[in-house]
Amino acid sequence: MKRIIIGLFLGILAWGSEIKIIQTFEADFTQKLIAQDNSEIVYQGKIFAQSPDNVLWQYQKPIPKEVYIHSNEVIIYEPKLQQAIFSSLQEKLDIFALVNKAKKIKDNLYQAEVLEQKYNLIINEGILEKITFIDALENKVIIQFDKIQINKPLKKELFVFEPKEGIDLIYH
Repeated sequence: MKRIIIGLFLGILAWGSEIKIIQTFEADFTQKLIAQDNSEIVYQGKIFAQSPDNVLWQYQKPIPKEVYIHSNEVIIYEPKLQQAIFSSLQEKLDIFALVNKAKKIKDNLYQAEVLEQKYNLIINEGILEKITFIDALENKVIIQFDKIQINKPLKKELFVFEPKEGIDLIYH
């Protein structure tokens, strides 16, 4: 579960021939999970990232979910289940750290490895447009970013999880 979740958080920003200074990133995303039997699950939502290490994934479809990342901590809030799961990450896995690990393979293809997991990044004009990887369950995961905005001011409060009254808080 953690490996799948870790994969969701990775790789938003990158560079072409030179490193771009990017303080914030905002985009719509579509995430496809393709199982070995070729069945698919499609998720959609928005992502927000703020340097140095804040990320918020807001899943809208098929069900609402919010994933907050700050440094080595992740919080997964599932409103329908009325629960929030707090976990620690083994390695700093914010998007900015991942991009710094990415190595150019050819043209617009880069590759990064985190915790023995390889991630392919498609980068055009210095901005990440797509991530692909094979998760721990051998599913192919494709995350496509659209309507990308960089360096748009984002409020710090956006990245702060405030639990609603009555939800279960689970520390893992």
